[in-house]
Amino acid sequence: MPNVAVRGEQRNRHRVFSGLTERQEHVFTWIAVVVMLLFITAWVGAIADVIEQRDELRREAKAAGVPVGELPRPTKQITAAFAPGAPTTAYISDAMLGFLSPLRGESGKLRFATRTPGSPIAKAPGGAGAVLTGKGSREVSSSFSAPSDPGVYKLAVQINRATRQLDDFNVITLVPAAKKQGGKIGLYYLGSWPWEEGGAPRTPAYAPPSGFIEVTQENQDTQVSEHFRLRDFLTKDQREVWPKYLLLNPKLIDKLELTIADLESRGVDVRHVQVMSGFRTPRRCPWLISAMTCMPGTSF
Repeated sequence: MPNVAVRGEQRNRHRVFSGLTERQEHVFTWIAVVVMLLFITAWVGAIADVIEQRDELRREAKAAGVPVGELPRPTKQITAAFAPGAPTTAYISDAMLGFLSPLRGESGKLRFATRTPGSPIAKAPGGAGAVLTGKGSREVSSSFSAPSDPGVYKLAVQINRATRQLDDFNVITLVPAAKKQGGKIGLYYLGSWPWEEGGAPRTPAYAPPSGFIEVTQENQDTQVSEHFRLRDFLTKDQREVWPKYLLLNPKLIDKLELTIADLESRGVDVRHVQVMSGFRTPRRCPWLISAMTCMPGTSF
């Protein structure tokens, strides 16, 4: 009889979980049920919240005239939010960034835009804002305009409560031309442009520049297009002077990229294409020389 009692007690102690009594097993089971119910409740609530946010996004996008594009399933969006390094851009599709396409040029390969301080970056739809991050600074612009301080800024687009970073595009705020004194900005000598002291040029191409890109040792490798960097267009003189200053016309860089694309389509190896002479200052290129060979203040 004692042996039977012992075996019965052992059966009661390990029906499912080894080492637990029947009472402890019941307690553990009810705790698991409660936890599962809480999880299901939270999951359903999260899906409902996402659906509500998506409906709000669609209403705002429709009012702003911005195409929403295809959105991920609510369950996929929720699980993606908990993944390591998950982006915060689930609501902003490529189609919603269509207003930035002109900044990419006809080639689609431009990676920069130059603007004077405070000027508009692009014609953004209502509700869209810009988040610009430069060296040691971050600026949020509801008017989608360039930062007031000159420099190279990474651009992110903010629509509603979503933000999407553009890792391959920079906004460059120019150093105002008024900073040039005696033909120099700091120690870097640029010279003087025609009509700086007055008069009207025959075409806008000959007008004095409104500002200059400040190129530092830190930002000189910034990509301005798929194949070119800021440093590719610097003058070859004043090698030890930093920072340097230059003008860079996105339309001309776009032409370079279109030329490279055409060469590639003809089977030409373009891996070693490089700029032999980029930005020409009035100091390096006197404006009296024929504009066919050297136009002051231009690149390419």
